Amino acid sequence: MPQEFSFKLSFDDFDRSLIGNPVVGSDEFKSAVSKFFADQFFGFGGKARVVIDEQERTIEVRWTKASTWMDPKQKAIQLLNEGKKQQALPILVTLLHQDPTDIDVLYGLGLTYNDLGDYAKAAHLLEKAVEVDPKFVGAYVALGVAEISAGNLMIGEEHLRCALKLDPEDRYALRNLSATLMKQHRFAEALVQIKRTLAVAPDDIAMMIAMGDCLNDLGRTNESENYFRMAIKTGGPEHLVDLAKARLTAKSEAVLKANHEVRHDVVEFMRSALQRFKGMTSEEVKCLGIEIAVLGTKGLSINDSSKTYTIDSMPGEFTALELVSIMYAAFQQFAPETDLGIDLSVEYRLARG
Repeated sequence: MPQEFSFKLSFDDFDRSLIGNPVVGSDEFKSAVSKFFADQFFGFGGKARVVIDEQERTIEVRWTKASTWMDPKQKAIQLLNEGKKQQALPILVTLLHQDPTDIDVLYGLGLTYNDLGDYAKAAHLLEKAVEVDPKFVGAYVALGVAEISAGNLMIGEEHLRCALKLDPEDRYALRNLSATLMKQHRFAEALVQIKRTLAVAPDDIAMMIAMGDCLNDLGRTNESENYFRMAIKTGGPEHLVDLAKARLTAKSEAVLKANHEVRHDVVEFMRSALQRFKGMTSEEVKCLGIEIAVLGTKGLSINDSSKTYTIDSMPGEFTALELVSIMYAAFQQFAPETDLGIDLSVEYRLARG
């Protein structure tokens, strides 16, 4: 048997951005609202009748479940899990009008607005969620993220700490607390939270990079390098691995250029390399450059002259600084336009001269 339900809301309570922002109370507004709810309930296997009272400025939605009814909350969650936020949004809004205290809807809608960049709406809904359920850890975390994204770092920090009081090992609360402390340049405090995060999630390469950055900012640059290497070795999303490599490259370049406008030792290494290239084919030079570049992704300790490496493409033992110099000179022979992440162009010109 079909069942009829209803809910009522004022004109001002309806989110006009869902229907193209018509003027409240206009014919266009009333027509668009009616179509919106009719379409929503038709998609669930139900029928909606919309009654608009112009005097009271209210919208009443009377809807009937049909035999093909599909639970809209489950449908919305399914869409969110599939990343279809824009499609889930109007369903969640409809459900919120039906029950403004539904904790799942408040949370889902708050997450959706967070992802869409509407942090004020997200925070408003998530504040309601923690009022309804003061022990909802995920809602506190999402609320903290919304406030931080809106630039309210201290307020966001407070919500994240509330989440951690409820669950001291929530990795998302720890991650975001670490990030907001770093944004506030409170690096010593951030370091403590990053360590807690890595204790809970030891494979989190984003936190390994954050640890390296934090140690850098605290002046502990030698230690920071270990965490960038750890991130590269652990592997994960390509953009994060690339970020860790970029951090190492930046450190290497800083070491190379420290206190000198030109590194004369690099010039000599390049001169020696160019002499060797004369007895090699272009393909051999290419293989040499690529082999060193691949080795570099695993980490070369440029500031450690006592450590040496061997490579397949060239006999002998080499320091990391020698290898970087040889690699740069080699790439200039077959792919000079390649961005190696380090600028030794001055040294290379002097070596050729």
